Amino acid sequence: MKNSKTDILVIGGGVPGLALTSLLGKAGVHVTLVDQNPPLPFAKAKADSRTAALMQSSINILRGTGCWDRMRSYGEELRTLRIIDDSAPQSRNPVQTDFCARDIGLDFFGINMPVTPLRAALAETVQNIKTIHVLDAALTNYHTDDFGVKAHFDTDQTITAKLIVGADGRNSLTRRISGIKTREHPYGQSAITCLIHHTKNHDYISTEFHRPSGPFTLVPMPSTDQGFQSSLVWVDRTAETDRFMTWNKPDFEQALQDRSKDCLGKITLASTVHSWPLCRMQAQELTAKRTILIAEAAHVLHPMGAQGLNLSLRDVAALAETLVDFIRTGQDPGSLAVGKQYERRRHFDITSRVISTDGLTKIVSTHSGMAKIIRKLGLKTLDHVTFLKEFSMQQGLAPQMEGDRLTKGFSL
Repeated sequence: MKNSKTDILVIGGGVPGLALTSLLGKAGVHVTLVDQNPPLPFAKAKADSRTAALMQSSINILRGTGCWDRMRSYGEELRTLRIIDDSAPQSRNPVQTDFCARDIGLDFFGINMPVTPLRAALAETVQNIKTIHVLDAALTNYHTDDFGVKAHFDTDQTITAKLIVGADGRNSLTRRISGIKTREHPYGQSAITCLIHHTKNHDYISTEFHRPSGPFTLVPMPSTDQGFQSSLVWVDRTAETDRFMTWNKPDFEQALQDRSKDCLGKITLASTVHSWPLCRMQAQELTAKRTILIAEAAHVLHPMGAQGLNLSLRDVAALAETLVDFIRTGQDPGSLAVGKQYERRRHFDITSRVISTDGLTKIVSTHSGMAKIIRKLGLKTLDHVTFLKEFSMQQGLAPQMEGDRLTKGFSL
């Protein structure tokens, strides 16, 4: 058996776990990151079906990790968000509203970024920081006491730390071992994602068709040698998405053509197609004894509104700042005070985003005639009342939380 010690033990090597590890390591904190599925080298990591619309606060956080400059060219600006009420697909004049970043003084709302190269870039950044150790293993169990954490792995290794951070996703083993309970609600929907090529320029417009069965969203990506490119997030009832996933390529492309209303011209697939079931999940607590949860170990949202990874990165920023502040003043990073401060900083943001995203999902995905009328009236009102439109755009961006430095572009 091999034994080792560290200050912070991070379980999970997705984007949030890697970002937290990088930020802490750059601040001189000793961190062990456990990742049982290491990414490909950055040079071999290609864009696939998974992308994330990163808002400015998330870009600032990633810039703090040191990986953003090499990633910037992989993403595309989102300058306009176009919402089309497609509750009556045969309608020739569906209600449409455009939200333009320039109307609230921004160049763009965010950058649509492929997740696979982003994760690879973060992994290479982490590997070059001397205070970080990366372990290719799977957590099997851990125990806590007043003095620390002792974690066991399938490689017959044991690591002692002052704090364990669960960044191991929606099926988090860290969360289950800690005893933290969750509130969950399945939507009965699944999301289909892929990259597409198209013959018309997207003009930096993200187009979202609101249909009773779920939104159909086309998000700009950088052009390739094959032409203009976008990513697709297509939400529908799970029984339907299961059927769509059995279609051959020509039939699938024709379905995309029909649902896009030809807004991007002729569409062809540019990647493999993936799907997964959607749910809402929120951990009842963010902390337990010497344990803290971040990202999808703590909350899972519907993809509508593109809040998921942005919310997760704000977890990362709040925890990194809290830990570094405590460590620099000689305090125990696994103390109860750290957990309380992190929970205080994150509770409102997480809860409000879970509630608002869930409410929006239910409004868009209902089949009642009254709901359709309300949706159309709401979009028309936003389109004609400037201050309401500007307010809704501001609310869709990351809130400014007291004490945050990383989200505002400052260093630790």
